[in-house]
Amino acid sequence: MSFAIGQKSDKNQMATFQKIGKRWRARIRRKGFPARGRMFDTKAQAQEWASRQETGMRALKFQDVRIIADKTLGSAIDRYREEQTPTKPLGKNKTRCYQC
Repeated sequence: MSFAIGQKSDKNQMATFQKIGKRWRARIRRKGFPARGRMFDTKAQAQEWASRQETGMRALKFQDVRIIADKTLGSAIDRYREEQTPTKPLGKNKTRCYQC
């Protein structure tokens, strides 16, 4: 038997706890973030994990991987060269490394 128990702390987030067999599933859905879920042995563990995840989302510590998925090391290096070299010229070693 499975059933869901939800606790709503504000209108944009919701943790749902569902008993599946002997284990508990915690799911978190919040607008602007991908859905997250995980299985636990006890409901208390599920609630603790959900609380930590929601706190991280509220504090904006949680990064949506879709936001940074298109970022590469090459683009970061190019941006550094564009922004830093006009004010801080590169030395011989860095110039040689960038030419490789």
